[in-house]
Amino acid sequence: MSNEAKTSESVAPKYWFNLAVENFIAQGKSQRTAKTYARDLKILVRYYNKPLNRLTEDEIRKYVVYRQVEYGLHPTTMRILFCGLKFLFREVLGMDYPVFDVMKAQRERRLPDVLPRGEVIKVLNHISTFHCYVSLPEATYELLKLYWKTHKNEKLIFPALGRNF
Repeated sequence: MSNEAKTSESVAPKYWFNLAVENFIAQGKSQRTAKTYARDLKILVRYYNKPLNRLTEDEIRKYVVYRQVEYGLHPTTMRILFCGLKFLFREVLGMDYPVFDVMKAQRERRLPDVLPRGEVIKVLNHISTFHCYVSLPEATYELLKLYWKTHKNEKLIFPALGRNF
């Protein structure tokens, strides 16, 4: 813990940003990760225009709510904000407010990029139970009939050539 940081009266965002980056790197984070975590600390100093070591627990809580409500930050971004605040206040400034124990970002629920084989089968089985009808202009329908006569495949309208369909 830095005694200088605990007693600093600096309201310069750059001072707190550099202090945070230095401590994150000392903890083993990459420079890019350290800067990402420290970015919101600069915003926090600007928001209150007072040294971070003089902020109250209520001010920190209000700032977190402000960032969430006013900016609609993504849960991942909120998690980065929480980590940066927790680390600086707990580890560097020695200020362990209870609000840090309750700060959590919702886990985002995303569909996987690739569905497992079983899920693909379920989707395909579900789709095959429905009959889809599509309106076609008469001219398009006539062209499709002419094209079908070239291959006469009973299952496919556009079979791949050379695949023995």
